[in-house]
Amino acid sequence: MDPTLVYQLILLVILLAASAFFSASETSFTSCSPSKFYKLRRTKRNQRLLYLFDHKESLISLILFGNNALNTFASSLATVITMQIAMKHVLVYPALQEYALEISATLMTFIILIFSEVTPKTLAIRNPERIVILISDIYFILLKIFKPLVWFVNVSTKICLKIFGVHESKQYEAMTAKDSLRSEIEFYHSKGSVIERDKDMLGGVLDLSELRLHSVLTHRKDIDMIDISNITFEEIEKKCIEFNHTRIPVYDTDPDKVLGILHFRDFFTLKSCNENPTIEDVKNILLKPQYASSETTLLTQLTEFKRTKNHIAIVVDEYGTTIGIVTLEDIVEEIVGDIEDEHDDESSFEDEIQVQPNGDFIIHEGVLIRDFVRKTGIEMPLVAGISTVAGLVIHSAHKIPKKGEIHKIQDITFEILDADAHKIKRMKIKQVPILQEEGI
Repeated sequence: MDPTLVYQLILLVILLAASAFFSASETSFTSCSPSKFYKLRRTKRNQRLLYLFDHKESLISLILFGNNALNTFASSLATVITMQIAMKHVLVYPALQEYALEISATLMTFIILIFSEVTPKTLAIRNPERIVILISDIYFILLKIFKPLVWFVNVSTKICLKIFGVHESKQYEAMTAKDSLRSEIEFYHSKGSVIERDKDMLGGVLDLSELRLHSVLTHRKDIDMIDISNITFEEIEKKCIEFNHTRIPVYDTDPDKVLGILHFRDFFTLKSCNENPTIEDVKNILLKPQYASSETTLLTQLTEFKRTKNHIAIVVDEYGTTIGIVTLEDIVEEIVGDIEDEHDDESSFEDEIQVQPNGDFIIHEGVLIRDFVRKTGIEMPLVAGISTVAGLVIHSAHKIPKKGEIHKIQDITFEILDADAHKIKRMKIKQVPILQEEGI
């Protein structure tokens, strides 16, 4: 065989192999997230790797330039080889020279597609992180060597984008960082790598900066409070035992003006250390109340609890009117789920939300939207300032519905079972049909 032809065939194989390398590189880098390597940033190799991700636009330009250049050279070389073979065998195969270009183009299309594109990209997508780590040093050096070429490609690309009206400043992100994290959690949960409990906890952490206090507070009418204006020490003691709370808000005549928080331990310490305690003594041991706006986020309030070492805050509206309280436990429950102590009534939820044999739910007043969604899995729209399911129905109906009325919010149907002129007392939530995707 002609040595020149052998040399050309070897060169062709090298070009195809190099093209396969660039194809695998492209898939590996586009399939990896820099966050997966961030914890290893202290090593020199991973610092270079993070540098590549920080200059991903230049990296992709280099890879695409190299891949296309190699494929072009390989196709041209294949044409030369085919023409040489055709000329040597023109007497044996006359049609070979006539269709040499077509034969070369067809063969190279399949060879490049299978050996330089699909196969290396399939291998790369199966283990992109390992490949990226192996080739990071190579591309770090290549980016330095071909920096002028990459700059030229990037500038040319930006000029083309401007011609078509696409400006560099107009960058749109389909997903925020939190949405991306949430999607990652959902994805790994679907694969079985993240269990349901961990998924809910991680989702709860992400929700802390979005949820407002009005969505988790205990409403004013459900708060156990003590009016200290006309009460004896013995009556306060009875209320402390009856309420069975560690901390109880105390006010003087006006519930909107909370004097302080009575701690169960401080009260009984006062009783044991003082033979004749008075109401003034009780006032002196009250803890200074902490106030919070109903629009404060759970994350902000959690930080405030940590700073002040308080466990309870009085939630007020824009007019300073007390609308409820929020505790540290309320916020923690958004992450870990319901926390029940020795005195919690386990049947309270079943009393407020009753599951019917046909799958419908009968719920009572005061059920929070967040609690209902967490317990039943039925998603409901969140509206600013609305914390209860009943409040959501009233907001949607623009009035207080009467008994027997039916209202629909999105795909959820609400039937009012009991109501008066002031509020909804009881209603039925009809089962939401499960919509199947078309073609399934």
